[in-house]
Amino acid sequence: MSGISGFLGYGPAQIVAAYLIILIVPGPIMIAIGCLASLHGFRAALPFIIGISLGTVSLAVSVALFTTHAAAWVPAYMLYFLATAALLWTAVRLLRSAAPGDLAECSEGSPRALLSAGMVISISDPLTIAFMSAAFVGPYAGHGTDGTSILVFALLFGIPEILWHVTAALGLSRPSIRRVAVRAHAALKATAAGILSLAAVSCAARGLGWA
Repeated sequence: MSGISGFLGYGPAQIVAAYLIILIVPGPIMIAIGCLASLHGFRAALPFIIGISLGTVSLAVSVALFTTHAAAWVPAYMLYFLATAALLWTAVRLLRSAAPGDLAECSEGSPRALLSAGMVISISDPLTIAFMSAAFVGPYAGHGTDGTSILVFALLFGIPEILWHVTAALGLSRPSIRRVAVRAHAALKATAAGILSLAAVSCAARGLGWA
């Protein structure tokens, strides 16, 4: 398979489901977005949200390009085992993450500063890097490596993220909703870690030639 249709049609559904659940696990970024929107209005949080999404798309493109070249000299089964390790590490990291406080320290800042901060935070997030690497070198290894498919890969991360963070800014600006999100942290991260573990088992099975 190659091209967009092959790229989108290949790989376990757990990868997509896990990323969507990871997005809704309340963390410092999500609470900071809600805090900005609550104290300074939705427009104040928008540059931060855009920065995070741009950083995510840039990171996805970089990961895809790197792993595409790596696939030329690393055996396919090894890529699947690396993906398994990355998914398990992400699951453990997620389980060990502490619940964020109800309110975060946030200041409005300039739009340019918030845009830059969002990009830096997104690009430097090791959990996101590990998850993207697992998604591309595991289920998608050797599939959809042309430029268009790599862009699609990046947008699969970037579009859900900006939509979710816009929703979070609108919802978490209300203290009552923010408190509910914080209380749900443990259940959400456990669910996400479980799906990541299932995805890791799927990658390991492919590496062993069992699937």
